[in-house]
Amino acid sequence: MAHIVMPNTATEQGDAFEDLILSYYQRSGAVAVSEWSTYLHGNSGQWWQCDGIIEDNRHRYLIEAKFFRDRPATPRDIDPARRQSAALDTNCTAIRYISLNGFNAEMLDWKHSPDLDVEFLSWPDLRSDILAGLTGYASALLDEFDLTDTKATARQTENEFHFEAFTAQPFSEQFPEFVIVPDRLELWLRRMPRLALRLSQSRNGTFWYNEKSGQVDLIPERASDLSLQEAWQIEDAFSGYAARTYPAVRATAQALVQLEDGTVRDVQERLKAMDWDTGPDGIRNSLDCLLLLGLADKQLDGRVMRYRLSPLGRGYANGGPDDALFAQVLKNWPPYHAMCMAINEKRVAALADDLITYFRRQYAPYTPYAKSLFNPNKTDGLLRLYRYFGA
Repeated sequence: MAHIVMPNTATEQGDAFEDLILSYYQRSGAVAVSEWSTYLHGNSGQWWQCDGIIEDNRHRYLIEAKFFRDRPATPRDIDPARRQSAALDTNCTAIRYISLNGFNAEMLDWKHSPDLDVEFLSWPDLRSDILAGLTGYASALLDEFDLTDTKATARQTENEFHFEAFTAQPFSEQFPEFVIVPDRLELWLRRMPRLALRLSQSRNGTFWYNEKSGQVDLIPERASDLSLQEAWQIEDAFSGYAARTYPAVRATAQALVQLEDGTVRDVQERLKAMDWDTGPDGIRNSLDCLLLLGLADKQLDGRVMRYRLSPLGRGYANGGPDDALFAQVLKNWPPYHAMCMAINEKRVAALADDLITYFRRQYAPYTPYAKSLFNPNKTDGLLRLYRYFGA
């Protein structure tokens, strides 16, 4: 039996399922994939998150995909009113809902606009077509590979990489065609067919003298301002970031100074003592910012996540936060560095719409093996930091 490799956590599984569905349509030849999972600017000027858009000779379909292991998708999961608004605002004439375990009656009965054709598909409707011709293992992008306990090898390109011994785990008895592996390993299995391009770009290009460093650098040949390696570095660093103001992040670091292995609730109590009335979600976002910049560490203790300052974070926060140190760390963080390069060297306006559009273009040659995570929330967060710290 063929096995499709999925990540371990639910959020990442949902993202991988979107890629799987769009890869199936792309390879079918019957439809064109116009947009992979992304944010799109609607005719109204509003940005919409969409799982993808496909087109055939009848319709332009907004795709909405859900991957729940043991239950059908509901209106609360999907928000069909918002999906309908997104479809109409992005010139779609239809919506195709796809769910691993189908849909409950409330979702099936939800009244859509008569201007939209609406279709509902469950995994069994697609399973045989998707699995046809596959043998062994395939990624969510339907690229086949050979997998042992310590090595993966792409069948088409023969790219390979090695890892510590592990065994892929079954996803469920109901869906034996899916197996799961750790999130980061699954991501690199998905990227594996493009490792040859990454290697080629590291070897081929043009040498340029860098006036600032006094060194001669190899600028890889590429169809983008970003190399594939840079695109992956930015994507990996940006994952998990949510916009927060710097004063909120700064105060969270101050709260951690007096905590060792503190929980979100512990941090919240310390912030209250500092006259900060911040909810758990905002605290998590601030903690995630510190984690992404290497200023904090976390560890799962049973079901509770505990946080502490890293050695670099203690250098930043002890004795009062060192804003200059934060700025130095921030400017070396790949998403922020890339945004500053876009603004100062590529003359992109320091506006969210312009930056999102710019990075969509830069990632286009690498899609779907690399994805731009510049969305309205993340980009707004970077711009707030830019207005505070500059380039």
